[in-house]
Amino acid sequence: MNTSTATTQLASSNPYYKKNHLGKVTCLLCRIFCTDENNFIKHISGKVHQKQLEKIEMRQLRDRRLRLEEERNEEARRKAEQLQVVKDLSESSTAAGAKRHNEKYGEPLFSFRTEHDAVRFETKVFLEFYFHHPDSQAGAAHATSSRPLHRWLSAREQYVEVPPDDYFMYLVVACEGYRTVALKFPAKALRSQAGDVLVYEPGRSAARTGEATDDERSAEEEGERTEVPAYYCDWNPLTRVYALFFVLSR
Repeated sequence: MNTSTATTQLASSNPYYKKNHLGKVTCLLCRIFCTDENNFIKHISGKVHQKQLEKIEMRQLRDRRLRLEEERNEEARRKAEQLQVVKDLSESSTAAGAKRHNEKYGEPLFSFRTEHDAVRFETKVFLEFYFHHPDSQAGAAHATSSRPLHRWLSAREQYVEVPPDDYFMYLVVACEGYRTVALKFPAKALRSQAGDVLVYEPGRSAARTGEATDDERSAEEEGERTEVPAYYCDWNPLTRVYALFFVLSR
């Protein structure tokens, strides 16, 4: 076997060797044309070709590492799901019993009334929640020892409505022994806080179009500046009524 034939066989055995119809040799990896097989062998021994081979090797190592990590993560996720199923089964009976005990008096009734002021761009919200008890004597004792509470939640803090809608905020009212009630309001509306007041000046209602509110009529009748609370909540243990008032504004 002469030298030319050996060179051709050595070059053609390389996976990146290709010879076109014009007789030119191409390196498929580097996209470089070589004049002949000798030039191709010199090229594959050079820095450019070796650097491309190193890049391929590094990419293969990275892909192998990522594949192994994904397999380990999948195995860990599968084990976690199996443990969660066992945990849910063990806790389901306890949780169901606790929920039945906590909601043994059912869901409280409530009334909802609003009073809109188109000039001040305010809406007064009046809420009353009625925590009725089947046993009046036991209900009186329960009302004395346990009172309702309320809290405002953003859409991201609740897990009942999924996906969360950031347009709404939630008023949550809860009391031991009753089902929790949640009402939705526009999240962008400004909400009055404890200590805020509404100020009414005499003569203002006459400049308005439409019917004056009760507080404006009171200011007109008294003929002086009137301040009323813009927020309050009250629990009456005798009637078992939880009253809540606040103002929403733009």
